[in-house]
Amino acid sequence: RVKTTLPTSRFHHLLHKHRFDEAMQFALQFGLDTELVHRVKTTSVLDKGDKAPQTSILAELKACLDAIEELEFVTDSCLQASLPTVLETIHILEYAERRVDDAVRKNASLQEAAAVLQLRLACAIKRLGTFQMAMGSAAFSAEQWHHFRSVDLVREMMSCLAQGRIGTAIVIWERHNTEYDMGSHVVSVLSSIPDHVPSSLFVDWLRDEVLAQPLRQHHTFVLDWINRRVC
Repeated sequence: RVKTTLPTSRFHHLLHKHRFDEAMQFALQFGLDTELVHRVKTTSVLDKGDKAPQTSILAELKACLDAIEELEFVTDSCLQASLPTVLETIHILEYAERRVDDAVRKNASLQEAAAVLQLRLACAIKRLGTFQMAMGSAAFSAEQWHHFRSVDLVREMMSCLAQGRIGTAIVIWERHNTEYDMGSHVVSVLSSIPDHVPSSLFVDWLRDEVLAQPLRQHHTFVLDWINRRVC
């Protein structure tokens, strides 16, 4: 007896096996969802980037995303992409920005939903700039970038201070102070600086920025801390 297979079952079997060309032809033949092929292929490309982050997936990823209309999927894919360099990472984020902007220009009804995606991308691009300034382009790694992209920056700054990475903490403060109201964390900032770190590394920063306008409730702690460090 010949066993019949529903077209949808065969289609999903081809996708599961990553036989994307066959899946596309099958979808066209039976009127199935061709965009699903590109989505699954995108996920496969992203997985490849995660497993081999020193191998560029940029061209292949963009080719997949060009065929996908859903802006949130495009945005998420670009944010999650593991690429080998800062330049390629900037490129894919700017690609996502253009896709969202172009879609809004063509269809104004998308503006409200697109605004959320535009904000996510703008924040990611700003963080990437901070990451590059703090770490340098030569030290870029996708794993470190994904950590930095999603981490709580106040906690990350405190962690950097505790590890004696004063320069990195200062970069985070200077670029994101207003955004995260870091001035309200003065006590935690001072408490996180190890005693063995030379004051010359942070005294100008404390004077000009952190302690420029301390909150009244922090005055006593700040004075006690300064006296202890000076003495």
